[in-house]
Amino acid sequence: PVVGDSLTEWIRGDYLISDATLNRFFAPECVFIFGIIFPQYCLHSDNLAS
Repeated sequence: PVVGDSLTEWIRGDYLISDATLNRFFAPECVFIFGIIFPQYCLHSDNLAS
């Protein structure tokens, strides 16, 4: 209850859901997906070479 409003505003980036909110969720998602796929690709290509 004490930090709820400020935490909500920090996560959203504004009082309303806007472009800032979408950017805050989209950017980490892209980094996370790349961070999962790239190591798997490297491991897979290493297994094919040997």
